[in-house]
Amino acid sequence: MDTKGLKIIFAGGCFWGLQKLMDGLPGVLETRAGYANGKETADAHYERVCGGETGFKEAVEVIYNPLEIALDTLLSVFFQVIDPTVADRQGNDVGHQYQTGIYYIDAAQKAVVEMAASMVAAGGEPFMVEIGPLENFYPAEEYHQHYLDKNPVGYCHISLEKMAKARDFAASLNHFVRPSEETLCHTLNEMQYAVTQEDGTEPPFSSPLWDADKPGIYVDVVTGEPLFSSKDKFISTCGWPSFSAPI
Repeated sequence: MDTKGLKIIFAGGCFWGLQKLMDGLPGVLETRAGYANGKETADAHYERVCGGETGFKEAVEVIYNPLEIALDTLLSVFFQVIDPTVADRQGNDVGHQYQTGIYYIDAAQKAVVEMAASMVAAGGEPFMVEIGPLENFYPAEEYHQHYLDKNPVGYCHISLEKMAKARDFAASLNHFVRPSEETLCHTLNEMQYAVTQEDGTEPPFSSPLWDADKPGIYVDVVTGEPLFSSKDKFISTCGWPSFSAPI
C-alpha cells in the first residue's frame, strides 16, 4: 500500500460496492478489500468469514491524501451510502460479516470519527455502526479486489445513482484544499504559519480578532474554509477568539 497517505478502514456491507465508491473519490490513493476486526485465531478467508463465526467484517482499507480529501469528507460519503440503523446487514445482505463499522488508526482519527458518529447518532434513530480502533485487517482474495471493475454488471448493494450522489456530495465538501508549501510561505506571515502549520499558539490578546464584534464568517486562513459565525462568538477573558459552536 502507498505509505505516503493515511489509512482508515470502513466496513459497509459487501465490500465490492464500497471499494468501487471509494476508488472514485479524488484524493483516495489506493483501496483494498479485506476482512477487519475478527478473532485473531480465526482464518480470514471468504468461506469462513461468510460462516459468521470468525467475527470478521467485510471491509475496505482506504489510503488517502489528507491534503486532497479530508477524513471528514470520507466519513460523510460513508454515511451517505449505508444504513446506520441496522446491525449485521446492509441492503439484501444479512450476516455478521456485513456489520457496518469504522476502524481508526490513531487518536487524531478517533476524535474525527467519534465526532462524525455522534452527529449521525444525534438524529434519534438507533445507531448500530461499530466505532473502534483497528485490531486486524487481512486482504481478501484477489478475485474480490476491484470486483466491479472486473465485473461491471456484478451485484452491488450500493446503487449507481447513490454512488453518483455520494461522489457529488464529496466534491461539494472538498473545495478547501491546503495550498502548496511554496504558496503558504508567500501568503502567510510568520505567526500564521507557526500557528497553522507548526502547532504554534499566538500570544493572548495579540490578534485583532480576539475582541472583534463585526458580523461575518471566520474562515481558515490557509484554505478559506468557513469555521465560525460571528453569531456564535462570545466575550471571553482568555485573549483568543471564542465561539460556542463551529459553523
